[in-house]
Amino acid sequence: MGEHRLSRLSWWLHLLSTLFVICIVVAVIVVGFLFATDPDTVELTSFQVPAGVIVVGPVFWLGFAFSLIPTGFAIWAILLLRRLFRCYMEREVLTANCATLIKKSGLALLCMATSRILLQPLVTALMSWSAPPGERVLALGFGTEDLNFFFVAGVLVVIGWAMHEAASAAEENKAFV
Repeated sequence: MGEHRLSRLSWWLHLLSTLFVICIVVAVIVVGFLFATDPDTVELTSFQVPAGVIVVGPVFWLGFAFSLIPTGFAIWAILLLRRLFRCYMEREVLTANCATLIKKSGLALLCMATSRILLQPLVTALMSWSAPPGERVLALGFGTEDLNFFFVAGVLVVIGWAMHEAASAAEENKAFV
């Protein structure tokens, strides 16, 4: 009974993670299009770049590309979790493969959180580079959202390690019997 519910819930989470990745990619395309057509309509709040100082040019697009690195890590984490849900759908639960997927998704979130913080000064400088002197922006920040990502990443890595140990013990018990 419990396995059936896990399989059904995993099916929904697999579908939602697929839709989530599609939405992220579409959002990136839309934001890029809005910047190309009317940059005043978009404000990069996560990188603290006010719309008024953005001048779209080659340096801006370089900054935009760098700003997508954390998004790439987030997509990687979601795709890893999507693979995990696929395993659960197929009733593969306590295996080394599932443990590895959990641990890797935590590492992907850790990379995302770290890159968000480390790239913020570079992105803000590049995106405001073409603004007149005195209006350029260089920002560095660390907020609750970043702290939450670090915490969730750490939890996933620890759970992945623990599951790997449990999967090894289950394999050992299966071989013994």
